[in-house]
Amino acid sequence: AEESALLAEIGKTITSTLDIGEVYGRFASEVKKLVDFDRINVNVIDHDAGTFIFRYVSGVLQAGRRAGDIQELKGSQTERVLQTGRPLMRPDVAADVQFQVDETLLATGMVSSIMVPLKYQGRVIATLSLRSKKLGAYGDKEQAILERVADQIAPAMANAELFAQTRESEREMREAEERYQSIFDESKDPILVYSM
Repeated sequence: AEESALLAEIGKTITSTLDIGEVYGRFASEVKKLVDFDRINVNVIDHDAGTFIFRYVSGVLQAGRRAGDIQELKGSQTERVLQTGRPLMRPDVAADVQFQVDETLLATGMVSSIMVPLKYQGRVIATLSLRSKKLGAYGDKEQAILERVADQIAPAMANAELFAQTRESEREMREAEERYQSIFDESKDPILVYSM
């Protein structure tokens, strides 16, 4: 019952606004009540560019892996989750060093990790990743909880990303209009615009 109530709270939190940046902190604190972690991040995938961006990061810092940083998909855990469409659980990273981030991860003291895909309309759009300094921190129970969380937040994230892209397009259009207007305002010669 407590788990269901916390999942409902996560649902309310994540859908409270289209500006998802505003709710990530509250979202992370609700997730922590269900599954403990020392670091949490959400990676949004750019399929065309072959990269992902750390959209949200909280907890233990890692060089080159802070909010806003962009990484290549190739050779990453995010790429593996994208390819398989399935969670990636690693109870002992030291016993299974295989990704570009593993040495950095171990250097920060984090020894276990779990990453789940965030899917929207059948496509992996992002990943939710938790790291822990506790060996074997994540098992089947934690995976099941995080998969339920992922199902809740993926549609809201997709809408938030679309909202952000729309705002960016509107900003670019305003800037173009301002540049176009300045051509007219600053011209010493008359300009005539007509259509046929």
